[in-house]
Amino acid sequence: MGNDGWLEAYPKANALFLPESISDHSPAILRVDSCTGGGHKPFKYFRIWSSAEDFSERIANAWMWSGTGTNIRGFYELQAGVSKALMQLTEAQTKLQQRPLDKDLIMAEKTAAKEYQERNKVYMQFLRQKAKCRWITDGDENTALFHQSIKQRRLQNNIYVIKNGQGVLVEDQEKVATAFVEYYKSLLEEVEGMKYYKVSKVYQKIVDDKPAVDRARSVWSRGNVPKHRFCWWVAAHGRLPTADRLVKMGTAIDQGCVLCSEAEESHQHLFFKCKYTQDRLSILREWLRSNSKADNWKSMVRWINRRGQNAKAQRTVWNAMIAALIYMIWQARNSGRQGRELQECTQQIAFIKFQVRQRACMIGREKLSKKEKEWLDCIFDC
Repeated sequence: MGNDGWLEAYPKANALFLPESISDHSPAILRVDSCTGGGHKPFKYFRIWSSAEDFSERIANAWMWSGTGTNIRGFYELQAGVSKALMQLTEAQTKLQQRPLDKDLIMAEKTAAKEYQERNKVYMQFLRQKAKCRWITDGDENTALFHQSIKQRRLQNNIYVIKNGQGVLVEDQEKVATAFVEYYKSLLEEVEGMKYYKVSKVYQKIVDDKPAVDRARSVWSRGNVPKHRFCWWVAAHGRLPTADRLVKMGTAIDQGCVLCSEAEESHQHLFFKCKYTQDRLSILREWLRSNSKADNWKSMVRWINRRGQNAKAQRTVWNAMIAALIYMIWQARNSGRQGRELQECTQQIAFIKFQVRQRACMIGREKLSKKEKEWLDCIFDC
């Protein structure tokens, strides 16, 4: 981001954001040196061309011409044409003010005004398409605004640095272009083996074929308590301030897990491997009568999302239980770090069951199957 003065002084400035490493912030390299040009520009049609009087004739002649390359010439310089027409209009109006009854000057002023309006209209159409913005106010030219918008779009359309297929950062413009060409060549070579072209397969190839985990749908489920949702979302991204992350940031802290005292505290240990967590999870799994063999949150979320449409109530309850358990584990961890006494397991399980039952009351039973209704009744009875 930069103001008008910055863009004028450094039109090709760019920033490269590096990996954050052990910090919460990404270091950035700001470069203000000039870069080489972007190379050959593709052909682009401007709607203003159709306003030329001999447009159809030029297109017909060009259509019959055979050769290599393309270069459209002959259209007047827009900005210079507008400036010239404005000068002629100003001159005609000045003369008309001196002799307001002169019929020749009146006609000359009308002709100059019409010429200026036509040229200015064409110029504004050009700016509108070039800037791809809307007018702020109808009839307002906003010339300076749209010139600035064009400059910013030109900067955004440039790629100065990219990683090639080997994962190496390249900055030279020719190497950047080569990296793009090689990537799409390899992509299309693999696509050529398909009998029928499918956008979905090409997309999977571009984004990399990895097993998807639809965390968002589970985390932000309406059946979850809001503060539980937030805690789960931060934990899912590994951003909670666990001991291993605090040490990397330079904080002097005991790295041992305060819940089990058997390993160093980390996201992987605290939410997946800690005996404290596993004991409570097994009790809750038995309460919900689950046949899932998942031993961590990721596989458990996959198991929940694979349930059919007839298992809506089960998904809602399971999501609420996981969110409440993660929140309770993090709360217990903070209590242990602050030297406070931890709650008994029975108290924590009772708290989670209470939270889940409250959220389960929100589920409408009208469209549930008989099996799901019986399952919900068991949850409330146990």
